[in-house]
Amino acid sequence: MRLHSRYKAFIQTSGCHFEGGTTEKSPESGGCACEISPCSRNDNTGLNKLSLYFKGLQSILLVVLLAFTSSTSAQNTMQINNAQGFINDTLIVSLSITNDEEFISLQCDVLLPEGFTYVPGSTILSPRAVDHVISATNTGNNSIRILSYSLNNTPFLSDSGLIAQFSLSTPSTAGDYMLELNNGIIGNAASVNILDSLIAGEVNLTPIGFSENKPLQDKIICFPNPFSENLCIQFNVDVPKTVNMQVFDVKGRFLSERNLELNNTGTFNLNFNKHDLLGNNPAHGTYFIHFGFQQGNQNHSTVKKIHFK
Repeated sequence: MRLHSRYKAFIQTSGCHFEGGTTEKSPESGGCACEISPCSRNDNTGLNKLSLYFKGLQSILLVVLLAFTSSTSAQNTMQINNAQGFINDTLIVSLSITNDEEFISLQCDVLLPEGFTYVPGSTILSPRAVDHVISATNTGNNSIRILSYSLNNTPFLSDSGLIAQFSLSTPSTAGDYMLELNNGIIGNAASVNILDSLIAGEVNLTPIGFSENKPLQDKIICFPNPFSENLCIQFNVDVPKTVNMQVFDVKGRFLSERNLELNNTGTFNLNFNKHDLLGNNPAHGTYFIHFGFQQGNQNHSTVKKIHFK
C-alpha cells in the first residue's frame, strides 16, 4: 500500500503504526510516498486517556481528603477531671488541656454546684507552665474565672495533661455533682482562640471518714440496687472475719449498725429488710453502707452506695 507523504502526519496522529519503508515518487503527483504496514489503529485510545485522567483526579482528591481529615481531627480540649472527696471537707480539683497546637494562655469559668465554695488563693499551675502566671476570681453566681498567660508569649509545655488545680470547700450533702465549664479560651501566639471543646467533670462526695479499699470493694456486692423492700449483700470471704456494717444517709447521719460474723470461707448472701437498714419510714434516695474489719495489724474498709426507691 502506498500513501502520499502529506498523509503521514495525519496517520501518525490518528494512532497508526509505521514501519520503515522506501520512498518513491507518486505516479499521480510526483510526491514522495512511504512503504508502510497496514494501519493498526487502537480504537480504545480515547477511553484509555480518559481513564488515566480520572485516575489522576482520584489521586488529587485523595490527597485533599486526607489533608482535610487531618485538619478536622485536630482537637484542643479543656476539661475538669473527675474527683472524689468527702462532705464538709476540702476537695482538690484539677484542670487539664489536650492540645494539637501550641498555646500561651487560657481562660475558663468554672460553675460551682450549690454548697461548693472556692478556697481563695488555692489555684496553682502545673509543671507545664514556664513563665506563666495564674489567677482565679469570683465572678458571682457561684462561679470562678481562671486566667493564665505568659509574660513573654511562651507556650505551655507538652501537648496533654494537668494544667492547673484549685481547692473547693464541699457541702454537707453526699452525692454526685457536676462542675461545668463556660467561656473557655485557649489562646495561641496570634491571640486566636483555638479551643475546640469543653468537658465537664463529675465530683462524688461520701460521708467524711469513709475510705475505699479496692480488694475489699471487689468482694462485696449489693443487689438489687436500687431496691424497694429487701437488699441482698453478697460477701466473698477468703479469711473468716467479723465485718462491721454501718449505714448513713447522704448527710452523714448514722442510721444503723451490725457486726456480721463471717466464720467460713466462700460466698455468702445476707438479706436485709429496708427497716433493718434505714429505720422506720425511710425516705427515698441515696444511702451509704460502710464496711470495716481488722485483719492482722491492718484496718480495711470500703463504702457501698445504695438507692432506696
